[in-house]
Amino acid sequence: MSSVFLIFQAIGINVGGQVYKVLGPRLTALVGGWLFSVGVTLTYFTLDSFYLSLLTNSALTALGAGIGYTAPIACAYTWLPERTGLAAGIVLSGYGAGALVFDQVQTFFINPGNLDPTVPDDIDPSEKYYDNPGILKRTRQSFLLTGGMYAVLQLIGSLLLVSRPCDASEANSDGNRTETNGLLQSPESQQNPITRTGSDDVADEPGPRQIICRRIFYYLWSTFLLLDLAVLLMTSLYKSFGMTFSADDHFHAIVGSVASPFNSLARISWGYAADRFTFK
Repeated sequence: MSSVFLIFQAIGINVGGQVYKVLGPRLTALVGGWLFSVGVTLTYFTLDSFYLSLLTNSALTALGAGIGYTAPIACAYTWLPERTGLAAGIVLSGYGAGALVFDQVQTFFINPGNLDPTVPDDIDPSEKYYDNPGILKRTRQSFLLTGGMYAVLQLIGSLLLVSRPCDASEANSDGNRTETNGLLQSPESQQNPITRTGSDDVADEPGPRQIICRRIFYYLWSTFLLLDLAVLLMTSLYKSFGMTFSADDHFHAIVGSVASPFNSLARISWGYAADRFTFK
């Protein structure tokens, strides 16, 4: 499921860049966020089928995450055009801090009594599963709970998202009126996150076909692939691995929550470092 999520998130990020140009930051973030929430909520109904769960809880959620991923980062670039690494790090720190709250919410909702798993795996008896009817019922219900919570938080976050406005003379030079109060922030009223640096060669920016012909693209792609493999292995399996030593479900949730602030702060630190020393 993690592999499918990554594939569709990559697709969503590419789509999100185009959607951002048309809808602006708020609607792009809201469309992506609510697509993610719909995927989580629909999993309540598809949980009995592996392939349908793959569609809702991996493909659909990842597509929404990818689309929504682009808007806050591109928006932050307009406010810190000379410190884009720090801007991206601050935005992504929220992504890293999510487990601080939701690890606890999900664990205490699903397993409030901190019950131990009792059913051994057929292949590896040291790995055990839950068969408690209450836990299984609440696991399904957790998709409705978190899907609704995500949707509310995404709406609030989208309404707070505003790109840095252009100068009044620039915004109104062709008679267009700046509108930033509603969900739709008109393209004329915002700085373009790609051209905001004031570069003289914006017109010479390479397109996708030119980019994939460059060696640096494959260096960056391979770096991201290897890093993401390590991160996904850790985040996906740390609890299952920990359960082979201790069946204390609440303890493992706390471990994930304690790691979360360090994940969050590291993103800001590395963003700052990228501005200071270049990404290489």
